[in-house]
Amino acid sequence: RLRWSLRSPGCRRQLSLLEMPAKLTITPAVMQVSAKGGTTKHRLKCVGDQRVVFKVKLKAKYYKFYKVWPVMGFIQPGATREITFTRKPGRIGKDYLVIQYIIAPSGYDPREPFVKGAQIGKLIFKIEAVEGDPMHIEETTYRGDVITDAGQDWKRAVNRDEDERIEREIAAQYDQLRADVDQGNLDIGAETPTGRSQESEGAVSGVIP
Repeated sequence: RLRWSLRSPGCRRQLSLLEMPAKLTITPAVMQVSAKGGTTKHRLKCVGDQRVVFKVKLKAKYYKFYKVWPVMGFIQPGATREITFTRKPGRIGKDYLVIQYIIAPSGYDPREPFVKGAQIGKLIFKIEAVEGDPMHIEETTYRGDVITDAGQDWKRAVNRDEDERIEREIAAQYDQLRADVDQGNLDIGAETPTGRSQESEGAVSGVIP
């Protein structure tokens, strides 16, 4: 009969394999929009057992073309969140866009850089700018990288109420920004309050629509 010692390498490996993973998926993963401008809506889903925090990353060459809502946020295990991309008039072409995400530890605020040492998942999807009216494309789903919280250098744990407060605050902040845009109190090309992110070389956080 096999017996495992908690100090044995085999047992440590077994325990490491029990780390709760998660990943994001995006549906639809490919959409068309008119080169004259338009909007696409996508569904992000957290597949796994842990809460995930995501940030939209736009390469500099896409920054002037796209406005994103929301730029960042939390997604609970099994939950789905809608994300909107508004493309300004511009050239015809295929744009490959990126969403990065990590397991969200207790107390983490996404307005801060990603947690040091965190595994960063990447989800890439495509928006095609076409001449004339966009075609309806059969809905597909892309799956991002599977990640765990292994390696995270994080010690700022808080209680559940504080985590929920941070989530509400982030959501309310973007609701207010969107209201300001709708009322004409903010330029639609304005950056988010977090400014440009330095977490990924050559990439910046998206902007609100």
